[in-house]
Amino acid sequence: MKIRTRFIALLGLAATTQLAAYGPYPRQAPGLQEWEGTASTAIPGTDANFAGWASRIVTLDYGTDVADIWKTEDRALGPSVGPAPEDDPYHDGDSASRTGGVYEILCIGRGGEIVLGFDQPFRDGAGWDLAVFENSFNDEMLELAYVEVSSDGVHFVRFPSDSLTASTVGAFGRLDARDIDGLAGKYRIGYGTPFDLEQLRGLDGSEYLDFEQIRYVKIVDVVGDGNSLDSDGDPIYDPYPVSGSAGFDLEAVGYIHPAQLQAPSVTLTPISGTSAQLTWQGQIGMTYTVQSWDGSSWSDVTTVTADATGAMSADVSLQNGQQSQMFRVLASWATE
Repeated sequence: MKIRTRFIALLGLAATTQLAAYGPYPRQAPGLQEWEGTASTAIPGTDANFAGWASRIVTLDYGTDVADIWKTEDRALGPSVGPAPEDDPYHDGDSASRTGGVYEILCIGRGGEIVLGFDQPFRDGAGWDLAVFENSFNDEMLELAYVEVSSDGVHFVRFPSDSLTASTVGAFGRLDARDIDGLAGKYRIGYGTPFDLEQLRGLDGSEYLDFEQIRYVKIVDVVGDGNSLDSDGDPIYDPYPVSGSAGFDLEAVGYIHPAQLQAPSVTLTPISGTSAQLTWQGQIGMTYTVQSWDGSSWSDVTTVTADATGAMSADVSLQNGQQSQMFRVLASWATE
């Protein structure tokens, strides 16, 4: 049985006294209001530490109650747009024209899920490794989602989560960020919910993760009626039921620590007087281009992509039977 720790703040106003309970997790994003509790972990989309952003949708399964107007898929790609400027006529989010920042989203629907890919993988570095951005226009109207990652696109591992919200909150109900941990959507628009890959080490399925190369992020909407559960098996509540734009409103996913290219160590083994085989250990998902030197320039021989084993080989021809001929192997990130 989970022991739930909550802090009680005594609030006084004139002749009235009010008790406000809150959980132990980081408070809301800074700027609008400052609640008590643990300092916020919100990361602004303008943070210079972001090294890259989701660049493609691998799979997308819409949930229910989402109108076509919210299905513009490229709005989930690229950097966080953040809130509209103060002088934008739609800054307050009161127009269906969707020119303001809160409208620059892809709604995945109630119970929907999306898998995103990146031009370059990312890795487990010091501190936070990725952040997911939603479009809440304030600190309390929070729509939540699970976050999972994968190296191979087949085996995904979910970040642990905890929800201390005690009961249903209604379609426009309020949540307290201090009651939420390990779920995307904890912070308002312009601020990402951060995740640390270190948290996944040792979890079921983590043996399939290459912590030096995370290539996919999956976002799964939390259905806010309590049927979705946190890592302890307790119900998760968020605004429910919402119609027309139900489910998680994805604005962006960014990473902080890009994966590092590793120079392969290549062995050349003669096969005959006119051919040889190059072998090396590659990085999963990397593309390798083999080139030969003709005395004046390099030319492509073949291009291969590393599979799950990473064992690489390429047959090459030897000019005039010369086993001293020069070859090189160039590595690049594979794209789909």
